[in-house]
Amino acid sequence: MWEQVLKASKSKWVNSLSTNKKKLLNKTPSFNAKFPKMTYPNNEKELPKVIKIMKNSKLTEKETKDYDKNHHKLMLDIVGEKESDWKKFIQDADIFVIKLKMKYGRPRPYEITNKIDSVTDTDDTPSFPSGHAAEAYALAKVLGNKYPKKQKELDSMAEKIAMSRVQMGLHFPSDIEAGKKVANLIADAYLNIKKQRVDIRNAVQYERASLDDRRKWHWRQARA
Repeated sequence: MWEQVLKASKSKWVNSLSTNKKKLLNKTPSFNAKFPKMTYPNNEKELPKVIKIMKNSKLTEKETKDYDKNHHKLMLDIVGEKESDWKKFIQDADIFVIKLKMKYGRPRPYEITNKIDSVTDTDDTPSFPSGHAAEAYALAKVLGNKYPKKQKELDSMAEKIAMSRVQMGLHFPSDIEAGKKVANLIADAYLNIKKQRVDIRNAVQYERASLDDRRKWHWRQARA
């Protein structure tokens, strides 16, 4: 079957973001995270990998919908947490990702070939890095820090969510890899800030503690 490959150097979404995505782009995260310069393979050369993965996909209709639309809930249900309690963290991750997406402006697979169609409304941003992958892997690391016994299950779900984006033809494999790298940096920054806040709170409590309580604290630390 004849295939047309389009030479799209930049995604159409660079100049066509929705109103909500534009608002997200203009927001500032509640904590800082630094990202190194990233690169991705030639679009046309990586495209056959996407098509092969799509052909071999065994995703059910329900899995496709859940991984696409309910991925936050799938991750949080593993540890019994509410989406409302993690809304801010997820938004922060999204802010970091949309800024990176606009920086690199990579076209989606369906923007460079007529063999792939857009099948959802969650692909209305540039391709690199994958937002679903970044969210899923970031949640896996942060939640795993809180629930270490659930880490394996969290990692498995994050992998399924991330790879579904290629199986649906929405991303290149390298978008997923970049999403995971970004996720780890976001999660590490978040956990570091959280630790600093705990240390500060403990320091304040220590300063307010009586001499006897301080001695007990040092005794416990020495036996730890």
